Amino acid sequence: MTLDTLILGFLFISNFIVLSSIGAFRNKVERKLKRIEYCVDLIIDHLDLDRFPEELKEIALDPDPGRRLKAVSLYRKKTGATLQEAVEAVEKLSGRKFKS
Repeated sequence: MTLDTLILGFLFISNFIVLSSIGAFRNKVERKLKRIEYCVDLIIDHLDLDRFPEELKEIALDPDPGRRLKAVSLYRKKTGATLQEAVEAVEKLSGRKFKS
């Protein structure tokens, strides 16, 4: 074994350890964020606050699927939510599921 091989092996192992610890840290942060979001949702529900602007409610409750898509777009724009989160929020508000 040459010195170059040992150095390359050491670099490979150290990179693997660093990347593994970054992944673990990210998972921990994501779990904490989910817990915070859950707590905020509980507070909003407890205080009976309105999560949706009146304009969004009007669009989401329209039976036309095109209008509900507009509600998803509006929700994403106003909240910064992902597509999946916006669809779930509009489905919850309208009481209807989008067709797959």
